[in-house]
Amino acid sequence: MRPYIEFLSELAQNNSKEWMDAHKKQYLACKEEFLEDVAVILKGLAEWEPAFEAFKPKDCVFRQNRDVRFSANKDPYKINFAAYFSPKGKKSEGPGYYLHIQPGQSFLGGGIYMPMGKP
Repeated sequence: MRPYIEFLSELAQNNSKEWMDAHKKQYLACKEEFLEDVAVILKGLAEWEPAFEAFKPKDCVFRQNRDVRFSANKDPYKINFAAYFSPKGKKSEGPGYYLHIQPGQSFLGGGIYMPMGKP
């Protein structure tokens, strides 16, 4: 089991700025390890899609902070690590692969998020 799985479990139980500030070194180490895993995935993807060669792991990984302004859930941090792999970048509306790492709820998906309907 990757150490960031344990960190995410602890974060889920202690989702506060105070806890995250006290565990910043652990978070940064876990984030770095996740970035290394994303680098391995990018290398594999680049073997059949050259567009992925230009991406760095940080270009694919989503931030940890949540936008709580309009959410009923006011927890400040996501309790997962996530990355999106698309030849056009993580903010593209085109097809890609989504990696979601969360204790007991990890998954990998592919496709297009919220495609436009027929006019």
